[in-house]
Amino acid sequence: MSESIRTNNEDNKEGRIDRSSNGILVSENERALAQTALVQFRSRKYEECLQTINELLEIRQNDPKVGHNLGIAQFYKSSCTKLDDLTKVFDNVSIQFSGENGEDQDSADEFDLAALNYNKALVLYFFRQYEKASNIIEGLFKIVEPLDESLACKICFLAADLSFATRQTHMAIEKLGYIEKLIASSEKGPMNQHHEKSESAFNNGGTKYGLQSESLQMKFNQYKARLHLLNGPLKLCKREIKILMSSTPVTPTAHFLKSNFEYLRKNYRKSIKILNSSPRLDSNELIVMYYNNLGCIHHQMKKHNLAALYFKKAMNVNEECIQKPNDSGNVNNLAAVQALNRHYELLYNIGIELLFSNRPLPGFEALIQCMQAFNTDPKYWYRIAECCIIAYRMGEEEIAAKAQNKSSIVSTVVGVGQHQKAVLKPTADYSYRYLPPSHGISVADPEPSLKFALPCLRNALLLLSNLHNSNNNEIQKNDYHSQSIGKAYITPSVAKMNSYDVTALRHSILAGIAFVSLQLGELVLALEHSKELLALQSLPGLYRYLGHMYAAEALIRLNKINEAVRYLSPDAISDISPSVLISSDMTSENNSEADNVNLGTMQGKFPRTIEAARALMYVNLASAYCLQRQHEKARKCLEQASALRLEKEYIPGTILISIYIELANGNVTSALEILKRQQLYPFQRNNGNKNIRNN
Repeated sequence: MSESIRTNNEDNKEGRIDRSSNGILVSENERALAQTALVQFRSRKYEECLQTINELLEIRQNDPKVGHNLGIAQFYKSSCTKLDDLTKVFDNVSIQFSGENGEDQDSADEFDLAALNYNKALVLYFFRQYEKASNIIEGLFKIVEPLDESLACKICFLAADLSFATRQTHMAIEKLGYIEKLIASSEKGPMNQHHEKSESAFNNGGTKYGLQSESLQMKFNQYKARLHLLNGPLKLCKREIKILMSSTPVTPTAHFLKSNFEYLRKNYRKSIKILNSSPRLDSNELIVMYYNNLGCIHHQMKKHNLAALYFKKAMNVNEECIQKPNDSGNVNNLAAVQALNRHYELLYNIGIELLFSNRPLPGFEALIQCMQAFNTDPKYWYRIAECCIIAYRMGEEEIAAKAQNKSSIVSTVVGVGQHQKAVLKPTADYSYRYLPPSHGISVADPEPSLKFALPCLRNALLLLSNLHNSNNNEIQKNDYHSQSIGKAYITPSVAKMNSYDVTALRHSILAGIAFVSLQLGELVLALEHSKELLALQSLPGLYRYLGHMYAAEALIRLNKINEAVRYLSPDAISDISPSVLISSDMTSENNSEADNVNLGTMQGKFPRTIEAARALMYVNLASAYCLQRQHEKARKCLEQASALRLEKEYIPGTILISIYIELANGNVTSALEILKRQQLYPFQRNNGNKNIRNN
């Protein structure tokens, strides 16, 4: 949250108690009580404020405005936790206004209703119920013309904040345009005073953000900069930031915006320098934002351990902000509620950094704790599944390391002399590749296993379909929001996803389901999703390669060798680059997730070049031909794989196939020679080494 929104919170939680509903003017004593209550409220002396308002309520028992202000003070006294009670107060005040005034409401009462509805929307905004808040604000914006200019500006600014939160930036353009017109008109001449007779006692004859105040212009420039940061182009943002940085004094908000500007331009070191040069951060909110932004920047710099450290610091400050909501200074209670909502976002960021730093188990634990906040986010479920997959792969590597000895082919030697025999061992991929059926393990129990990864990936795929319009491949934002807003937090990663992001995420999910299904023995499911992946248009070479390999493996295990051979054609693979990447979800200005593609999970045994990928496909094709007893074709495939410089990790499995071919043809001597040399058949150099071993 920027400073401007927190100021709205203090400035706008004010009732209008200048006269009763029947139009009787207030007395001087009543006006003095109202003014005293205002001072006590702004000083955060809520107990004394409640006593003063109760004294006023004894005099004006049926005045809905006094009841409104009483509810506001009680809400703040409860540290902004009793939202239901405040909602009931708002509803009762609305009924009182409409019941007593009926159709004879004058402009002052219309203004009071607008202020009441604005307060409703403001509270809902802080509690992340964006759909309800947007409905109220959009209704107010339709009648914004006759309202007081101060309230009109606040409505427009809140509408812009809602647009930023949901990444519907096109809605903010109209609201900021209206404010710009008001500023321009105020520069030409005096403002029109619509409601002189309804001057608020709480406002004391003026507003903090009057149209002739320079603070309004600076606040407007901040919002325009935020709009251009989210919507682009960045050139337009540069002008607004320059204006903000030239103001006196320069606010922390200006530094945060400029840092975000450099962050989006990928000038990460400069972005850090700007953050560190910001003025003294005098509130926990800004400190949380500062550490979070540093974490986001270091995430993009691939310094994931350092990023996790900064996110942890942000989490610690965030907890302090929650535990001490009544501290004096610039921290107010609604800001503490906002920080409470940031708890899950920071925890999500920590989980992502642990995942990217190859610590999937603690990353899994951190992400699981965010389930109640991100359960409608498809990327969230995909990241949990990714933790499970990486944990499984790290388990494979650990087993392989323990089983490794001087020979990567021979498991043991039995017998002596001429009766000595070598017992071959399968490669690590095949010794424990397929998991046995689980016994009594419920998928509802969160554990970092492939069995839990499969429903997570299915959840991600189902939620992703809610974001995809089958007609034009665009995000159905309104439909999705109507289902999720108010029930769960909207993450910026979901709100700003476009068709490009949806398509890229779909590739990853389908490939993940195919892989996990193969490991769990769900061969039909693996084949189905592999074919669905290959049927997508504009499929990157990386996922096309994985789709062919997964489909072929599923078909081979289903004993459909002929069909599998068609998927193992090396000519079908032209590149293995992920030309379509999931865009980074991390926007430092908004404290959102450090979330982009973890290409590090593809390292290890994944081919590094297109030649290595084709060589591996030739090896798999040779294996398929062996199952068909077409040994000559299998031998030629191995020769082609050798010519393409097969990578070291795949040599042991390929040697086993060569030995099998020689034994099947009765060439025991050749098989023994291959076993002794541990070199591909025919005896050729591979990657410049005469004798290649899997060290």
